[in-house]
Amino acid sequence: DDLITPTATTQLRFRAGDLGEGSLVEAALDDLAVFRLVCEDTCQSDLGFAGPGDLSLSVCGPALATGATNDVTISNATPFGQVFLALGLSNTPVPFKGGTLVPIPLAVLVTLNADASGAVGFSIPGGSGPLSVFAQAVAPDGSQLNGFEISNAVEGVFEP
Repeated sequence: DDLITPTATTQLRFRAGDLGEGSLVEAALDDLAVFRLVCEDTCQSDLGFAGPGDLSLSVCGPALATGATNDVTISNATPFGQVFLALGLSNTPVPFKGGTLVPIPLAVLVTLNADASGAVGFSIPGGSGPLSVFAQAVAPDGSQLNGFEISNAVEGVFEP
């Protein structure tokens, strides 16, 4: 009754059937459980602009409000390699190392190290908004023409 308020007119309908010919259709309902899946986690807006390379950035969790946290995940970096997380307060895409860098001007450049699988992960707290922060990961990659791979850009919207 936490999903709906039961009344004398509340109904649940079931269908029973058999696709075979000449069969007898029988059905029974022995036990009923109703579950509700509430998905409150979402990912912050992916602005695109990925490439060169396959470096990927995601910021996911509940709304970035006071008391909430989001998980930041950077994947597909060189195992044990350096990754730079570029952060800025504006979305001003400019050409950079064969791709596009979005958070210009840079407010902060954070140096991180990927693990054995080429991933970096950490959590960020919400609150202190309203404020949008633009983020993008950049990593050295000798296989790329200009020596770097660039992730997609993400807009993190911080709420009060």
